[in-house]
Amino acid sequence: MSDKNIIRNRLKIEATIQNAKSLLSLNKEGITLSQFVWEVTDEKVLQPKFADSRELPSTTIEAKALSKKFKKANFKFMGPVVCYAFMQANGLTNDHSLECFLHQSV
Repeated sequence: MSDKNIIRNRLKIEATIQNAKSLLSLNKEGITLSQFVWEVTDEKVLQPKFADSRELPSTTIEAKALSKKFKKANFKFMGPVVCYAFMQANGLTNDHSLECFLHQSV
């Protein structure tokens, strides 16, 4: 808690430990994290068509569904906004706007 280079919020530290335990529980049931999260998109990359980046939402229906799944599996700090960012970072959704040169390549 005294190390200023890491997260010092006790709730977030405890949530990280709880999330690791929850992931291990899923794995004991034969479910990988990949299977768990991709189920929300029917194992397909979502392809929304935003004209420009100002149209990007802070969350989506799928991110809300993923958040509910995480909560049901006893994960902490996995709200819809965090889940949406997770989905973007892990390629579950292609949120490059139509004007972005990367939209077609993803």
